[in-house]
Amino acid sequence: MDLSDESSKDSQSPETDNAPLTIPETENKQSLSILPKMADEEPIRLEEDDSYQSGDSDLDDGDTVLTRGWDRNHKNLATNGFRPVWTSSDGYPETPIPSDIMEYLNDDGTCPGARFVGPLRSLAWLVGLDELVEAVDSPAFTINDRIETVPFGADLKWAVEGHFEEGTISKRIADRVFTDRPWTFDQSAPMRKQDQCPEGITDKPTLFSLRDITGISRLQRPSEKILCARIKSHKKAETFERQINQMVDGMFQSGRFWFRALSVSALNSTLAFFIPHTSGNNRDNEFGPGFYTTESLSYSFRYIQGGVGAIMVFKDPALARASVWQPSLPEWEAWVARWLSRPLTIAQQPAPPQYDTADFIQGPIRDTQARPRSTHRQVPVQSNETQLVAVSYAGCKILADSLHFILFVDTT
Repeated sequence: MDLSDESSKDSQSPETDNAPLTIPETENKQSLSILPKMADEEPIRLEEDDSYQSGDSDLDDGDTVLTRGWDRNHKNLATNGFRPVWTSSDGYPETPIPSDIMEYLNDDGTCPGARFVGPLRSLAWLVGLDELVEAVDSPAFTINDRIETVPFGADLKWAVEGHFEEGTISKRIADRVFTDRPWTFDQSAPMRKQDQCPEGITDKPTLFSLRDITGISRLQRPSEKILCARIKSHKKAETFERQINQMVDGMFQSGRFWFRALSVSALNSTLAFFIPHTSGNNRDNEFGPGFYTTESLSYSFRYIQGGVGAIMVFKDPALARASVWQPSLPEWEAWVARWLSRPLTIAQQPAPPQYDTADFIQGPIRDTQARPRSTHRQVPVQSNETQLVAVSYAGCKILADSLHFILFVDTT
């Protein structure tokens, strides 16, 4: 799921993203079994073998890990000289939990909306960015081994993207993350300036003109003014959500709101042209190109990187006058597998007729707790969180009309 896409991302290519996938002849057939699916069969759900925990794949070089389709085993971090990470499936492997990681967890050791919480150095090793590990260890680089959170629906590379925008990682390292965006590596291109809250916005919700928020807003909506407020970010999701609800007197708890978190620069672009911005390497767009929102406030702000950004709040979008496709479980599995480029038979099914006329797709967010080695060959699994995705210009217009609140988040 994509709640944080930047305005500079380019479009997906149907020639590459939607092409039927084939399984290489060299696939390790001892650990995975890929069988053709007959018309009357259930989708194949593949299981891992007992050798998964052996960690043999950890011996592969970083570039191999980046391209093979699964990360290194997080249970082998300490064995290889790295700090452990917290995961949504296994928690933290040691007690007590280190204080710098505990800052991001609730008192019960949970972290709603997050898939991984851990040091950048450890996450870089898991995903195969060995050169980034060396950069963190080298005094010649300014990048810090700070704690990062990776939200559901995103892979481990997501934790690195913000560092490139901050200018703390090299072009060579970025090249391994943004493999399909060569223009991103133009060394003459300026880095994104530091996001910051517009002046005059305080912790008291107040009506502001959209033109006061950004001088380039062209958003056409029933009211020219919108509620805005500012809040200091907090690492603990439970505490942060409680502080937000106290600020707005519980308004967001009514179940009538949808949320989208993004950077301030992406917010400015959205207010100038209210359309989704997608990329062929965007690993969060599990429903395909669209404008993603979620009904979970705590899930949404996991997409704010570095504690600075904004949350767009949409109130009661007029879905009654829109075409809303709510996929059944088999439809959802096939559709998500298609956009994740899973090498499964169901991923090659034609688009259902409902998609042709849909203004919105509404359904569960993918659960990413599956173990990393087999994730790319498993049928996607639904989580308990719901997303609403505008997939037409009419759908985007309905969302724009329902924009009710912009909450700016910063560290001061």
